[in-house]
Amino acid sequence: MMHGNSKYPLELKFAVCCGEELKHFSKSDIRKIPRATLSEWRKTPISKFVNQFENGAEHPTVIKYLSRRDEELETSKKAIESYMTFVSFIKEAMGIKSFTRMLGENKEKFVEVVEGLEGLVTQQYFLEHAGITRNRYWVWKNILAMNCTLTTDKICARRTPNKIRDAERQLCRDLVIAGGENKNVIYAHAIRKGQIAMGRGSFYYIVQDLTTTKQMKTYKPKPIKIRAENVHDIWHADVSIIKTIYGEKWYLYCIVDNASRGIVNWRLSDKLRKSISADVLREAFMKYNPDKIIYMTDGGSENRKIMDTELLYMYFKVTHWIAGKSVMASNSMIERVFHTLKNEFGSVHVARDGHQLEQILSSTIEAYMNRPHSAHGIYTPLEVLEGRDNWLDVKKVIADAKKERVEANKVARCENCSCSVEERCSDDDGGIEQSK
Repeated sequence: MMHGNSKYPLELKFAVCCGEELKHFSKSDIRKIPRATLSEWRKTPISKFVNQFENGAEHPTVIKYLSRRDEELETSKKAIESYMTFVSFIKEAMGIKSFTRMLGENKEKFVEVVEGLEGLVTQQYFLEHAGITRNRYWVWKNILAMNCTLTTDKICARRTPNKIRDAERQLCRDLVIAGGENKNVIYAHAIRKGQIAMGRGSFYYIVQDLTTTKQMKTYKPKPIKIRAENVHDIWHADVSIIKTIYGEKWYLYCIVDNASRGIVNWRLSDKLRKSISADVLREAFMKYNPDKIIYMTDGGSENRKIMDTELLYMYFKVTHWIAGKSVMASNSMIERVFHTLKNEFGSVHVARDGHQLEQILSSTIEAYMNRPHSAHGIYTPLEVLEGRDNWLDVKKVIADAKKERVEANKVARCENCSCSVEERCSDDDGGIEQSK
């Protein structure tokens, strides 16, 4: 090498510009060059040095350095393209929503990866392939800078006052852990007692990983559903067999209203007769006196040509449908009622005789009629069947509680959050709004 006032070799300058200096020159020689000089060479366009060589781009040194540099750039480019293709494949395999949810759940690692891309690929290019907008990315980045102790995801309660706090979340989970028939019943009772004030979707989301003591998950194909617009438009009738602990067989005749899911009439007998089915229908008809109804049953012998019995005076007001024949739908609604009575109220299986079974059924049906039904939100089949007008305005209760939550969160304080100092929070708000 030349030192002192001599000029540095053109090959050295070109090597530094191409990033090849450590491969062709010793570290001791490189350290003797001022950093400002090295920085200036690295910023200089490659073409300026190429033009100083004899024969320009055809000089052996230029060809050697540029070919190796181009090979490394091409290798890096292929690696990045393969990585982006893999990210796109995972996104398509999981689905955009699931992939985005997964990144949101692991936002800390995702932000760390994006921040480490400097020099390899632009953040915008990576975020586009990942399907994440820059707005969402900056929101995640700002969230990680917070550490609020009032919320589960550590987001500042004062900046997001609509967010449900940890105390409310824990109360919902405690209610489910305490046990109950199902989550809808637990939610309905909690709303009525004023323990919680949130939508059913929010409640379900908070307790989605919990199961109640009597919850049974079944995955069956969805049948064709028939839904009535008004009470006493459609009645479902069927007979279910219940045995005593001594094996004695009894038949439960039952009629369920479609709209209210309420039991309009029932009877227990030790015989299976069409005349008994007709008597149960007649009693229900005389009790509620509907103008016109659809009476839906299965094709059992106790239901065949039931309107040809002593029910002729109801012929023009009652239309008899047979499930799967008159209409392509099942009579599953009443089957579900039987399932509830037998399984969620298990005491029907411990009766010693018919008399005790009838007493148990009477109390069980009363409990079912006064228990909130998932089809009616927080209301019971009996309330809907009787058409009561003292309805609780759930939307208003939730809206009022939301306003109170917003006001409480606006003045919330925690030890870890940077917003503990009001001036700092007010200064940061503008920056967050701009980033959004």
